[in-house]
Amino acid sequence: MEAEKTTLKPDALVVGGGPIGSIAAFLLSREGLKVVVIEEHRKIGLPVHCAGLLGIKAWKALPIKPVESVKNEITSFKIYSPFGEKLEVNKGRTAAYVVDRAIFDSEVARSAENTGAKFLLSTKLKHLDPADGKAMCQFRGRKKIIFKPKVLIGADGAFSIVSRQLNLFKSKKMYFGFQYYTERGDEQGTNEVKIFIDNVKNVNIFHWIIPSGSVVKIGSIFPGRENMEIVRRKLLKIASVNGYRIKYSSLWLVPSEPVESLVKGNVAVVGDAAGQNKPLSRGGIYFGVEAVKIMCKWVLKAIEEGNKDLLENYGREWRRKFMLKIRLSLIGRYVFEGLTHDEVRKIFRVLKRHEDQLSGVWDLDEQEEILFFLARKAFFLPGLSLRFIKDYLKTIFH
Repeated sequence: MEAEKTTLKPDALVVGGGPIGSIAAFLLSREGLKVVVIEEHRKIGLPVHCAGLLGIKAWKALPIKPVESVKNEITSFKIYSPFGEKLEVNKGRTAAYVVDRAIFDSEVARSAENTGAKFLLSTKLKHLDPADGKAMCQFRGRKKIIFKPKVLIGADGAFSIVSRQLNLFKSKKMYFGFQYYTERGDEQGTNEVKIFIDNVKNVNIFHWIIPSGSVVKIGSIFPGRENMEIVRRKLLKIASVNGYRIKYSSLWLVPSEPVESLVKGNVAVVGDAAGQNKPLSRGGIYFGVEAVKIMCKWVLKAIEEGNKDLLENYGREWRRKFMLKIRLSLIGRYVFEGLTHDEVRKIFRVLKRHEDQLSGVWDLDEQEEILFFLARKAFFLPGLSLRFIKDYLKTIFH
């Protein structure tokens, strides 16, 4: 028996009901557009794919403030080298909020619904025609829905079906985020995040301890799923040393770098689907929110004037504003990942002498100031100047 089929023609179809997709729906439906959001999962916000640490600029950039999701206010960061050295930065100044991402996502989606956006859960994109943005979707594994939107927006995360069907990804290198949720122990009542520099198969990575309400999040970002077991053991050791009891865990994909193009025809990608995250710390909310604001401005103009070519201005404007920041962060990531143990030790010793100055430039969202500071203080350490130049060229010619 053939599956039931329905054809819908909204002004905008948003693929992905995460915060970036929901913000797009909110901004567009608020302006009177008919917006449909499809989400492959049964519930908005689950499973969780984020550490839930939002810098102050990211929070201020949000057009919707889901205050009920905030679980902690972070005023200190302690950074540990593999050899016992410690840096403490941003002492006493609010630098970030820790949010419950399940609550955060659902509150943003609810705001979009209140402006008129329609959400279809358990609905998966199966095929996308790049010529006209026509999308064939499947609702609850049975009913077929054909969408013929004026604009299609891909906001479906790092493993984006939209981006893959349009062949937008230029890098096949995969990073993963993994996080344990534990019952609180010694971190009860603290407002500090702990960051541990570590090394997995000659690649430097970092782990974190983030206090969040009744739980503590212990996680990591690392390259290659083949390293999953190594990272898992390291995080379990951190939990054991601190006396935490594991409750559950989550695993997610992290973009490596921005996609080649943000627009093809009447299809635009945004957020993790476009690789619009911070290459150094990997958070996606700040760049994603700023990108979705730019995108929605040009979506509205394209629909109003009946000219899909105007969407290309989204890509141009976003790259003009943010690609230099991303390129600088990529240089920082390449240098960081390749540092030797001896170089890590020397950099910590240099930075320890300038701890207060480092606190002055500490910014979770626009990290280039931190990188400029690190370059000024550590650039002339033996071998590092050539590393900076090599990795700068890598960002240009990669």
